[in-house]
Amino acid sequence: MDIDTDNIMNNEGTNILIRDFVGMDFTSWVYDLFRPNEPYTNRGIHPSGVGIKRYIKTSDLTKEEQSYLKLQGFLSLFNFISQKKLQLIECKE
Repeated sequence: MDIDTDNIMNNEGTNILIRDFVGMDFTSWVYDLFRPNEPYTNRGIHPSGVGIKRYIKTSDLTKEEQSYLKLQGFLSLFNFISQKKLQLIECKE
């Protein structure tokens, strides 16, 4: 994922208007969740030299933040479990 983020930033160049607001949503979400008081400007300068480096790479996250991101990714899979199937399993027992 970090390679994709680097490629996106390199392809955007200096055109701020074509940039996504935060890049990969989940990494930015976790980064901001764990650092609510950090100024946005602390992300640094975009590789082009124009604007703020908005995108957060996995390597920008601490080990704790990476673990939280993986856990949330796993938990999101529960959205695909059918409630009806769970009810049938429960009734058979």
